[in-house]
Amino acid sequence: MDKRLYVAEGNCKRLDVFLSEQTDEFTRSRIKKLIEDGNVCVGGKTVTKAGADVKAGEEVTITIPDAVEYAVQLEVMEQKAVEMGYDQFTEEEKAQIAEQNTAEWNQLVDMYVSY
Repeated sequence: MDKRLYVAEGNCKRLDVFLSEQTDEFTRSRIKKLIEDGNVCVGGKTVTKAGADVKAGEEVTITIPDAVEYAVQLEVMEQKAVEMGYDQFTEEEKAQIAEQNTAEWNQLVDMYVSY
């Protein structure tokens, strides 16, 4: 598991809005899910409501389960693939690339299937 720590500054904000402004690593929906799953603490207390207020000076900690970290990495990889034009390859080219990476992909999936 990985942890991220942020300290609120300025005016009071919703927790999900505050976290989305702090990092572009997670989508708003991923942030909401992390909050609802009890992976976010404000001032040392677990918060499960995305609309909870965060006040100036409060510490916000996100605990990121390994499987979520993997899912985030997968989202980033998919975005990069689109940026690189992967979505413009022919089906035959996509199949060839997928075939080359199947063994590694299956190994990664097996590691995180239990989450």
